[in-house]
Amino acid sequence: MQQEIKIGQLDCTVIGPYSHTEKPGLVVLLCHGFGAPGTDLVPLAEEVRKAANLPKSKVTFIFPAAPLALESFGGFDGRAWWMINMQKLADMTGARDFSELRSSVPPGIIEARELLNETLDEIFHTTSLSWDRLIIGGFSQGAMLTTDTVLHSDHNPLALIQMSGTLICEHQWRNQIQDHHGLLVLQSHGTIDPVLPFEAAEWLRDLFKENGCHVDFEEFQGVHTIPMSILEKLCTLIQKNC
Repeated sequence: MQQEIKIGQLDCTVIGPYSHTEKPGLVVLLCHGFGAPGTDLVPLAEEVRKAANLPKSKVTFIFPAAPLALESFGGFDGRAWWMINMQKLADMTGARDFSELRSSVPPGIIEARELLNETLDEIFHTTSLSWDRLIIGGFSQGAMLTTDTVLHSDHNPLALIQMSGTLICEHQWRNQIQDHHGLLVLQSHGTIDPVLPFEAAEWLRDLFKENGCHVDFEEFQGVHTIPMSILEKLCTLIQKNC
């Protein structure tokens, strides 16, 4: 079953049981990247469900749409968790200097995190589940947001999924990650990513590893995209925990 509902203040696509009477055993929440429509990652649910041979009653997939509409972004319904200066990012790429990126605290990330936390609180209330039955993550900007949300929380989810994310908010994250020993992270990044540099993904991987997190890092020969290999690992993780 698929439904479009508001959870907290975010419009969400929900696939699977979601009510006070119909409850899953596991929730997978994935956040899309900058400039993508809110439904960008929705097809992954059926792909993962079929590959993992999952009963529909076991797992609920939730895909929140970012709050900011980018009506002029490429002429389609693009959305953003916070605004990005794309020219500045391009300049960093051209100069191969990403020191400012890793230390930056993007304006709007706090508000985005608060909105996502409201959504999570309502999900936990509706499903009677808690963080240890949650797989949370996303692609690109959605990966950054979910990392920030997890590290600001007092809990570890079942797993954090990082697809083409990067290191930002370095000072904050280094302080907060000390409380997340044992966090399981599935991370993927293309070695020729022209949007977010591979070396910045390595910085993030190392930050996790240096602080006692369990990181499964999937390096692939590709650009800013989601490889099948990370979805296969997500399938395996879900199968083990259903």
